[in-house]
Amino acid sequence: FSGCSCDTPQTTDAGFDAPSLEDANDDASPDATFNDPPPPAPFTDVPQAGRFTVPGLTGQAYVVRTELNVPHIYATNRTDAMRVMGFVMARDRYFQMDLTRRLSQGRISELLGDRALDTDLENRLTGANHMTDLYLASTNEEEAAELDAFAAGINAYVAEVRARRLPAPRELQLAGPLLGMQPAMLLTEW
Repeated sequence: FSGCSCDTPQTTDAGFDAPSLEDANDDASPDATFNDPPPPAPFTDVPQAGRFTVPGLTGQAYVVRTELNVPHIYATNRTDAMRVMGFVMARDRYFQMDLTRRLSQGRISELLGDRALDTDLENRLTGANHMTDLYLASTNEEEAAELDAFAAGINAYVAEVRARRLPAPRELQLAGPLLGMQPAMLLTEW
Protein backbone atom coordinates (compact mmCIF):
# COMPACT_ATOMS: atom_id res chain seq x y z
CA PHE A 1 0.00 0.00 0.00
CA SER A 2 1.12 3.49 -0.55
CA GLY A 3 -0.09 6.91 0.26
CA CYS A 4 0.70 10.47 -0.35
CA SER A 5 0.42 13.61 1.63
CA CYS A 6 -1.68 16.50 0.48
CA ASP A 7 -0.33 18.93 3.05
CA THR A 8 0.99 21.28 0.36
CA PRO A 9 0.33 21.44 -3.37
CA GLN A 10 4.07 21.64 -4.13
CA THR A 11 5.26 18.48 -2.40
CA THR A 12 3.28 15.36 -1.68
CA ASP A 13 4.25 11.80 -0.91
CA ALA A 14 4.04 8.61 -2.88
CA GLY A 15 4.94 5.44 -1.08
CA PHE A 16 4.85 1.88 -2.11
CA ASP A 17 5.32 -1.67 -1.06
CA ALA A 18 8.81 -2.58 -2.22
CA PRO A 19 10.87 -5.69 -1.68
CA SER A 20 14.05 -3.88 -0.66
CA LEU A 21 12.50 -1.47 1.81
CA GLU A 22 14.51 -3.05 4.60
CA ASP A 23 17.65 -1.69 2.92
CA ALA A 24 16.45 1.90 3.33
CA ASN A 25 17.28 4.14 6.25
CA ASP A 26 14.64 4.86 8.89
CA ASP A 27 13.83 8.15 7.11
CA ALA A 28 12.26 6.18 4.26
CA SER A 29 10.01 4.05 6.43
CA PRO A 30 6.32 4.79 6.96
CA ASP A 31 5.83 7.98 8.93
CA ALA A 32 2.85 8.37 11.23
CA THR A 33 3.22 12.16 11.44
CA PHE A 34 1.64 12.82 8.02
CA ASN A 35 -1.80 14.36 8.17
CA ASP A 36 -3.32 12.65 5.14
CA PRO A 37 -6.93 11.99 4.38
CA PRO A 38 -7.79 8.28 4.70
CA PRO A 39 -7.02 6.18 1.63
CA PRO A 40 -9.78 5.26 -0.82
CA ALA A 41 -11.75 2.11 -0.03
CA PRO A 42 -9.80 -0.30 -2.25
CA PHE A 43 -6.59 0.50 -0.33
CA THR A 44 -7.77 0.41 3.28
CA ASP A 45 -7.01 -3.29 3.77
CA VAL A 46 -3.62 -3.26 2.07
CA PRO A 47 -0.72 -2.83 4.54
CA GLN A 48 1.48 0.19 3.93
CA ALA A 49 5.14 -0.75 3.56
CA GLY A 50 6.70 2.52 2.47
CA ARG A 51 6.21 6.22 2.01
CA PHE A 52 8.34 8.58 -0.05
CA THR A 53 8.36 12.25 -0.92
CA VAL A 54 7.97 12.98 -4.61
CA PRO A 55 8.00 16.74 -5.24
CA GLY A 56 5.38 18.15 -7.58
CA LEU A 57 2.44 15.80 -7.03
CA THR A 58 -0.89 17.59 -7.06
CA GLY A 59 -2.89 14.88 -5.29
CA GLN A 60 -2.76 11.49 -3.70
CA ALA A 61 -0.88 8.67 -5.38
CA TYR A 62 -0.69 5.00 -4.48
CA VAL A 63 1.47 2.15 -5.69
CA VAL A 64 0.28 -1.37 -4.97
CA ARG A 65 2.64 -4.22 -5.74
CA THR A 66 1.33 -7.67 -6.58
CA GLU A 67 2.82 -10.86 -5.20
CA LEU A 68 5.16 -10.89 -8.23
CA ASN A 69 6.27 -7.33 -7.34
CA VAL A 70 4.50 -5.71 -10.30
CA PRO A 71 3.73 -2.09 -9.42
CA HIS A 72 0.24 -0.75 -10.10
CA ILE A 73 0.08 3.04 -9.91
CA TYR A 74 -3.05 4.96 -8.94
CA ALA A 75 -3.00 8.75 -9.07
CA THR A 76 -5.48 11.59 -9.41
CA ASN A 77 -4.18 12.52 -12.89
CA ARG A 78 -1.86 11.25 -15.63
CA THR A 79 0.92 13.71 -14.86
CA ASP A 80 1.07 12.58 -11.23
CA ALA A 81 0.96 8.95 -12.38
CA MET A 82 3.93 9.58 -14.69
CA ARG A 83 5.87 11.30 -11.91
CA VAL A 84 5.28 8.34 -9.58
CA MET A 85 6.08 5.89 -12.39
CA GLY A 86 9.44 7.63 -12.92
CA PHE A 87 10.22 7.26 -9.22
CA VAL A 88 9.11 3.61 -9.09
CA MET A 89 10.92 2.62 -12.29
CA ALA A 90 14.11 4.33 -11.14
CA ARG A 91 13.91 2.58 -7.79
CA ASP A 92 13.38 -0.78 -9.48
CA ARG A 93 15.50 -0.41 -12.63
CA TYR A 94 17.75 2.65 -12.49
CA PHE A 95 20.89 0.80 -13.56
CA GLN A 96 19.19 -0.76 -16.59
CA MET A 97 17.60 2.57 -17.56
CA ASP A 98 20.89 4.43 -17.26
CA LEU A 99 22.86 1.88 -19.29
CA THR A 100 20.21 1.90 -22.02
CA ARG A 101 20.24 5.70 -22.13
CA ARG A 102 24.05 5.89 -22.24
CA LEU A 103 24.32 3.18 -24.90
CA SER A 104 21.70 4.75 -27.16
CA GLN A 105 23.29 8.19 -26.84
CA GLY A 106 26.83 6.90 -27.38
CA ARG A 107 27.91 7.92 -23.86
CA ILE A 108 28.82 4.63 -22.18
CA SER A 109 32.49 5.70 -22.07
CA GLU A 110 31.50 8.29 -19.46
CA LEU A 111 30.97 5.34 -17.16
CA LEU A 112 33.47 2.79 -18.47
CA GLY A 113 36.28 4.96 -19.80
CA ASP A 114 38.28 4.91 -23.03
CA ARG A 115 37.74 1.19 -23.63
CA ALA A 116 34.12 1.96 -24.51
CA LEU A 117 34.86 4.70 -27.06
CA ASP A 118 34.45 2.37 -30.05
CA THR A 119 31.01 1.37 -28.74
CA ASP A 120 30.11 5.04 -28.30
CA LEU A 121 31.18 5.92 -31.83
CA GLU A 122 29.20 3.03 -33.28
CA ASN A 123 26.09 3.90 -31.30
CA ARG A 124 26.25 7.58 -32.22
CA LEU A 125 26.09 6.58 -35.88
CA THR A 126 22.71 4.87 -35.40
CA GLY A 127 20.91 8.21 -35.27
CA ALA A 128 19.12 7.52 -31.98
CA ASN A 129 19.71 11.09 -30.77
CA HIS A 130 18.22 12.46 -33.99
CA MET A 131 15.16 10.23 -33.65
CA THR A 132 14.75 11.35 -30.04
CA ASP A 133 14.89 14.99 -31.12
CA LEU A 134 12.25 14.35 -33.81
CA TYR A 135 9.99 12.61 -31.31
CA LEU A 136 10.32 15.39 -28.74
CA ALA A 137 9.62 18.04 -31.38
CA SER A 138 6.37 16.25 -32.29
CA THR A 139 4.97 15.96 -28.75
CA ASN A 140 2.05 18.12 -27.74
CA GLU A 141 1.97 20.13 -24.50
CA GLU A 142 0.28 17.38 -22.49
CA GLU A 143 2.71 14.68 -23.67
CA ALA A 144 5.68 16.94 -22.94
CA ALA A 145 4.36 17.57 -19.41
CA GLU A 146 4.04 13.83 -18.84
CA LEU A 147 7.59 13.19 -20.09
CA ASP A 148 8.89 15.97 -17.84
CA ALA A 149 6.97 14.49 -14.90
CA PHE A 150 8.47 11.05 -15.56
CA ALA A 151 11.98 12.55 -15.59
CA ALA A 152 11.18 14.51 -12.41
CA GLY A 153 10.17 11.24 -10.74
CA ILE A 154 13.51 9.70 -11.68
CA ASN A 155 15.29 12.78 -10.33
CA ALA A 156 13.32 12.52 -7.08
CA TYR A 157 14.65 8.98 -6.68
CA VAL A 158 18.21 10.19 -7.39
CA ALA A 159 17.79 12.91 -4.75
CA GLU A 160 16.56 10.35 -2.17
CA VAL A 161 19.61 8.15 -2.81
CA ARG A 162 22.01 11.08 -2.64
CA ALA A 163 20.41 12.20 0.63
CA ARG A 164 20.85 8.60 1.89
CA ARG A 165 17.14 8.14 2.52
CA LEU A 166 17.10 5.24 0.05
CA PRO A 167 19.87 2.80 -0.85
CA ALA A 168 21.67 3.09 -4.17
CA PRO A 169 20.86 0.38 -6.70
CA ARG A 170 22.70 -2.83 -5.90
CA GLU A 171 24.48 -2.73 -9.26
CA LEU A 172 25.95 0.67 -8.39
CA GLN A 173 26.88 -0.51 -4.91
CA LEU A 174 28.96 -3.17 -6.63
CA ALA A 175 30.29 -0.99 -9.48
CA GLY A 176 31.10 2.08 -7.38
CA PRO A 177 34.19 0.68 -5.67
CA LEU A 178 35.37 -0.87 -8.97
CA LEU A 179 35.15 2.54 -10.64
CA GLY A 180 36.59 4.36 -7.62
CA MET A 181 33.39 6.28 -6.88
CA GLN A 182 30.64 6.36 -4.29
CA PRO A 183 27.54 4.61 -5.70
CA ALA A 184 25.36 7.71 -5.27
CA MET A 185 27.79 9.72 -7.40
CA LEU A 186 27.18 7.33 -10.30
CA LEU A 187 23.54 8.45 -10.39
CA THR A 188 22.81 11.17 -12.90
CA GLU A 189 19.73 13.34 -13.25
CA TRP A 190 17.50 13.02 -16.26
